Amino acid sequence: MRIVKLLGGGAVALVTMGAGQALAADLFLPPPPPEPAGCLYARLDGAARFHDRPKVTKNSDGEVYTTEGEKLKDTGVIEGGIGCAFTDNIRADVTAGYAFESKLRNSYGDLDADHSALTGFVNVYYDVADFGGVTPYVGGGIGVAYHRLSDVDAPADSSDGSNVSFAWNLQAGVSFDVAHNVALDIGYRYVNLGRARSGGPSAFKTNDIDAHEARVGVRIGLQGW
Repeated sequence: MRIVKLLGGGAVALVTMGAGQALAADLFLPPPPPEPAGCLYARLDGAARFHDRPKVTKNSDGEVYTTEGEKLKDTGVIEGGIGCAFTDNIRADVTAGYAFESKLRNSYGDLDADHSALTGFVNVYYDVADFGGVTPYVGGGIGVAYHRLSDVDAPADSSDGSNVSFAWNLQAGVSFDVAHNVALDIGYRYVNLGRARSGGPSAFKTNDIDAHEARVGVRIGLQGW
């Protein structure tokens, strides 16, 4: 009887010792590796676009005339895209944007149309450095602009028209880390959207439509991609 009790006590001791060793092993296991941050991010931006004065030429009776006092009204822009941060400093993205309709007129009343544009850009950025979640950057891009001239009331022999033109941009700004994988982006962009053309026998065209943009947006990292 005494032998059985001794054996039972030894078994309990062995079980207790084994449990303690397993717990110690669990305590000293290395933590699991963090989920990879990934390369991809999505972005959404809004901007106020301030157009420089365009120069407009029109055809009439085989002659080319230059209008005076042209103005393309300022407008708003919405843009979205997807990109990849290749290193801590280099990233690139592809974006598509829409500029809302704005009036194209001159001071004599013989030019009156609505202009809107769709854009597509491939952009590359250099993130200068991360100053505690604040990162200044510079960048630029090339792409295309699809121009649409509609509701053409003047010149009288002009009509609606559309065309595609080469476009490019230069930009600079600052991003702020506001949450895990989320950055607020505030910046400036200069865009050159190429030329817009109307239709009709007295068609008119602009020189390069260029503008300055005040932009704000958000970038969201796509974890694990």
